[in-house]
Amino acid sequence: MAKTSGIATSGNSRRNGAGKQELVSNNCYQYVYDYDMVIRLIHNKALIISNRDNGSYNSCELLIDLENIEREYLTAEQRRIIKYKYEYMYTNQEVAEIMGCERKKIARELANIENTLQEALPNDI
Repeated sequence: MAKTSGIATSGNSRRNGAGKQELVSNNCYQYVYDYDMVIRLIHNKALIISNRDNGSYNSCELLIDLENIEREYLTAEQRRIIKYKYEYMYTNQEVAEIMGCERKKIARELANIENTLQEALPNDI
C-alpha cells in the first residue's frame, strides 16, 4: 500500500513529490446575488455542500458567500432552521421537534426568511 501524507484534503489534489498538493481554482468569479439566486442557493444547499465535499472550489465560494449573506440578514434561529431544513433535509415537523416548537412556527419562520431576504437583496439584477 502506498504511503500518503496523512493530510486530509477535499479530493481536489495531485501528487507532488512526497505529498499531495491542493489544486487552486483558476476561476476568479465575482457573483452578484439577487433575491432569486439566494433563495435557490438556500433550497439547494445540500447539493452545494455535496459538490464542495467532492472538490468543487466554485461550491466553496458559493457556500462562503451564502453563509455571509445569512449571517448579515438572518437571525441565529432562522439560520438553524435553514441548517436543519435545507442542509440535513428534515421535514418541517422534524425541525419543529428538534427546536421544541410547533410546525406552524417553522413555516412562519421560513416565510419570514424569504420576506427578509426579499427586502434586503435586489431583485432581477
